[in-house]
Amino acid sequence: MDNEHSEAAEFTRFQSASEKRSFVMKIVVWVFIFLFLLVVAFWFGRNLFSLKTIVVNGSEHYSYTQILSAGNISKGDLIFSVSENDLDRELTEQLAYVRSVKVEKEYPGTVVITLEEETPEFYFEMQGEYFLLSRELKVLERFATSEKLLEIAPDVQFVQIPEVSRAVVCEPLQFALDSKSRHTDEALNMLVASRIYEGLSEIDFSDRFDMILVYENRLEISLGSFEDFAYKLDLALGMIHAYSEEAVGTFDIIYDADGELKGIATVNDPLEE
Repeated sequence: MDNEHSEAAEFTRFQSASEKRSFVMKIVVWVFIFLFLLVVAFWFGRNLFSLKTIVVNGSEHYSYTQILSAGNISKGDLIFSVSENDLDRELTEQLAYVRSVKVEKEYPGTVVITLEEETPEFYFEMQGEYFLLSRELKVLERFATSEKLLEIAPDVQFVQIPEVSRAVVCEPLQFALDSKSRHTDEALNMLVASRIYEGLSEIDFSDRFDMILVYENRLEISLGSFEDFAYKLDLALGMIHAYSEEAVGTFDIIYDADGELKGIATVNDPLEE
């Protein structure tokens, strides 16, 4: 009788162990199946959504290879890994002429990168070197001579500005003293947008309290400080049009005793004689 109980207990243990092994084997099999499906899905997704075509539009200053290298992007990357913000940051930090970047994704495997490039607007001299600037005073290039700079950008305007402490390609200018350079960038921006700009032959903003323009190499215009700058530009343009194209002399834009702006002209106009 004890023998039978012992055999029955042994059989129960064997059956229990067998069921456990079977359960474990099922789990192992399902794990392998899951991993296999995961690998297949990854492989399929990797091939389906990998970049096969990268299009770059809007670049005049950089090659296709330069842009992809600076943006750390290449064919075979997952389309999901391409970030407009990251590309914008990397390209604008490394390539001076890149102003902004837009990215359009065409699934499953095409990315279109569209660049907006900086337009050279000014140049200035510092310690015998010449620096090409955007309207916002970002340094675009550095040259040993003004002649070489003007070969590259013949339409830019020379400017005299307050002392600069740092001029590095891809970065905005840094002025030595904020107290002497305040509003320089704003004034230049407004000047470019004004109707008087196309006739200017000289711009001297080295003294922020005595901003001076020269129009067509014949009229020197003293604007004073940045205060009421837009109105001063309009007033100066009206004074220019009040005289003939032969007139030479100076215009002083000042505040009278009542605090009103007025223009004083000291001009020689042969057509009025």
